Amino acid sequence: MKEARRALGDDGTRQEWIRTVRGRGYRFLPQLDDGATSPGPSDDDLLGRDGELEDLLAALRTPGVVTVVGPGGVGKTALASALARQMNTVSSTDPVVVDLAAIADPQMVVPAIRRAAGITSPTASDQQSVIAIATMDRLVVLDNCEHVIDTVAEVVRSIVEVGGDVRLLCTSRERLGVRTERVHAIAPLPLPVSRALFVSRARRVRPEWEPDTREEEALDALIPLLDGLPLAIEMAAGRVATIGLSDLAAVLADRLDILTSADRRPVERHRTIQDLVAWSCELLTPHEQQLLADFTVFAGPVGLEDAIGVLGSQPHDPDVIAGLSALVDRSLLVVDLRHTPPTYRLLGTTRAVVRGTLAPGDELERCHAEWFAGVAERCDAALRTDDEGWANDRLGGVFAEIRAAHAWARVHDHDLACQLSDALSFYAHSRLQGEPATWSAALLSRLSPDHPGRPLVLADLAADATHRADLAAAATYADQARATATAPLPVRTQVSLLETAADLALYDGDLTESAARNHAMMTLGRDAADRHAESFGIVGQVLAATYADDLMRATSLLDGHVPSPDTSPSARGWLAYARAEITAATAPTDAIVSYERALAAARPVGASFLSSVAEVSLAAALTRAGDTTAALARFARTLPRLRRDGNLSHGVTTLRNLIVLLAHIGADEAAVTLHAALSGDAGSETYGEEEARLRDALRVIRSRRPEGVIEQWDVTARGLGVVWALDHATAVVQTRLATS
Repeated sequence: MKEARRALGDDGTRQEWIRTVRGRGYRFLPQLDDGATSPGPSDDDLLGRDGELEDLLAALRTPGVVTVVGPGGVGKTALASALARQMNTVSSTDPVVVDLAAIADPQMVVPAIRRAAGITSPTASDQQSVIAIATMDRLVVLDNCEHVIDTVAEVVRSIVEVGGDVRLLCTSRERLGVRTERVHAIAPLPLPVSRALFVSRARRVRPEWEPDTREEEALDALIPLLDGLPLAIEMAAGRVATIGLSDLAAVLADRLDILTSADRRPVERHRTIQDLVAWSCELLTPHEQQLLADFTVFAGPVGLEDAIGVLGSQPHDPDVIAGLSALVDRSLLVVDLRHTPPTYRLLGTTRAVVRGTLAPGDELERCHAEWFAGVAERCDAALRTDDEGWANDRLGGVFAEIRAAHAWARVHDHDLACQLSDALSFYAHSRLQGEPATWSAALLSRLSPDHPGRPLVLADLAADATHRADLAAAATYADQARATATAPLPVRTQVSLLETAADLALYDGDLTESAARNHAMMTLGRDAADRHAESFGIVGQVLAATYADDLMRATSLLDGHVPSPDTSPSARGWLAYARAEITAATAPTDAIVSYERALAAARPVGASFLSSVAEVSLAAALTRAGDTTAALARFARTLPRLRRDGNLSHGVTTLRNLIVLLAHIGADEAAVTLHAALSGDAGSETYGEEEARLRDALRVIRSRRPEGVIEQWDVTARGLGVVWALDHATAVVQTRLATS
């Protein structure tokens, strides 16, 4: 009653809301609304739960037991309360709501239900009470069952066996395990709904609050930290009145104890997120607690194979399988059945608390790093085969684990870190993934000058610098890799260095040197039975010959190469791209078909580098064919990707082709501005057909514009660089498409 009076602003002396009636109890003084409908929740109380509410209402139209399960703080109680209100509007009898959270003694479960149901006979036995409950035509809500789950399950089982018209709705972290039980799992809210709920709750404490651009960015960082848990969202939103969003996100990344509830309810486990998770952990067996602590070694969602590989002592370890199932049943692990195979993950809120209270096993981080280094090596080999699509998806699915493994190995095991960098080099290069190179750069500073893995790391950095248009750095890294090698390098590292050298020569316009390096790659591939390296060496030679206008040699090289049945999809795509480049000048229609084949091969396997190259070349071909709208659409897709991936070398080539298109459609200012921005920051030479088309486009512009105007355009953007040019080009293309 003190809590109720405090909530209403009644000090108990004036008794304006609640009056103490001696010998009777308490009376609520204001007039009650006896209208035909019961007030429902506010519009945002159940954001994102419309589907669950509908499903549960349908399930509760017939007698039986329905259990709502989900992690702590996900909103099970709020959903049950809403259901009780809804059922009250369509039933002549009030629902019976029993909050078991405060019941510490299992023997008090039946008395609590009996009291809430109005069974007042002091002599009624538990069995008589069960029969009385089972025969009621009412909804009985048993909320927060997990800590007395065995007793609740026995009571519910007895009610079900009696039969009758009662409808039971239970909420718990785990299912009851009762025959005919219908289980509805409630998942955390998706990010957009979490964001909407946060804004709504924040406005309750700051009604005038309207997030500005800076706060919108802070929200983007904050919302994922709250794991889609309505309780955590409400707690965080309550802090908006006292702490800025950016500061709140920074603090929550390390400390969850700042999240406390303003609710004065007597259930202490809802005071903080830590209390909530600790409550769940206390209900686990020692084995389950240890497995939960060990699971914190994973950075993100993992499949059963990886979980057993790190945590198990044998393949298909039954103890790990049973333990994971128990943690899922208790809603401490979230399982995503949409993935094939399913994945398991800890909510970030759960991970933070568990890490602070339970200790993972010894050497667990080493086991984790070694396991995922093995995964990376197996995938690296598969990327060069017909299994490329599987390998790409596998690496993408465990990228967070590989990041964590490399971070640990950089500090504790340099050999293992070098192994990881080497295994990821081709994936990063072909997928335009720049992050692994930052790991390699951090590792290089820790390696001794004579460490045997140093050349592998340098080769990785050389390939990355080539993409970033830092050609001087790429050449330096490649030279250092060859100079520091004290033993024959692995074939894949030799191939990487040859490819870098060939690309550098190509960007520099030295087509003879590029062809020679690619020939060496082809020969190395044949000698080592590496058909993937052989195919790439062929493609490089074909492109060098094509750009040197030696189409006969280019065609002969390509026609003479027969891919193996196990050739990777992206290698076949590069061969199709090489064919398109040969025919681009003489048969543009055939070239368009071949470019489309290259894209069709690249996209399903995530080969981003090939996709971006083929997309731009296709746009250039469409420009020459007169389909400028389609060409603009291709550029609109490609430009943001190049900027995002940091593929500045190819960004320069893309912009030069775009300048030709802009000149063709009369966008002279944009064309001149982009050309001026690239001056002094080209990153590669232009030659052959590309140089001729660019020169002709600029000559046409000069012929129709006054010299002074062109100079003015040129001065405003000269030397601004490829990054600025990519952003500017993106805006220009999008505007053109919107008005075309």
